[in-house]
Amino acid sequence: ILYGDAIKLGEARLEALLGVLPTEEEAQLVSKRLAADDMSEQRASYEPESGMFTMLGIADNFACVVGPIRNLHRKIECMHFQVSFEARISALNTTLSNVLGACEEMIGSERLKRYLAVVLSVGNALHTIGEGAGQGRRKKAHGFRLGNLLKLKDTKAMDKKSTITLLDYINSVVVQSENPDDLEFVKELPRVLEVAEQQVSFTMVEADLASLRQQV
Repeated sequence: ILYGDAIKLGEARLEALLGVLPTEEEAQLVSKRLAADDMSEQRASYEPESGMFTMLGIADNFACVVGPIRNLHRKIECMHFQVSFEARISALNTTLSNVLGACEEMIGSERLKRYLAVVLSVGNALHTIGEGAGQGRRKKAHGFRLGNLLKLKDTKAMDKKSTITLLDYINSVVVQSENPDDLEFVKELPRVLEVAEQQVSFTMVEADLASLRQQV
């Protein structure tokens, strides 16, 4: 720690140290207690070879040894950052690569494009029906938010007895279309499924990058 040898200490040990380092107040408290008149026997139990007081507990010995080190917490944090930096950057690069790869898969999937076209078509058809029911004139939509896809499985017919969802209906339209295999568009999106399982998001990536910048 005194020489700042982060490589020798290793990432795992440094991370463990961050969780058990005594605060400055704790170290001073142990030091003052050890210097008290009634602690002469404990002071005499110091063994130079081990660097420990045999009559003190492990926690008190630890506080006595590392407590006097100036800027202890900052030194450990800096060394931990040093040894973990490359691994964290590598992990971020892998995450970004996976997310970008997933985006490219979605853009390049012809099955997905046709499936989403059916979703848009059905949506516009429903809007047209709404106009006929006196709900006001609506312009034909040229797109929709991806977040709205999550609502398809929860949208049902007005008949409360029906268990068919809008997603079920859309799937039936795709099955009866010229490209029924479009229902299996997920086969063209292996990296999308991988990223989804990992629950990766750009928000997480941005947070990690912001943390790295702050620590630098």
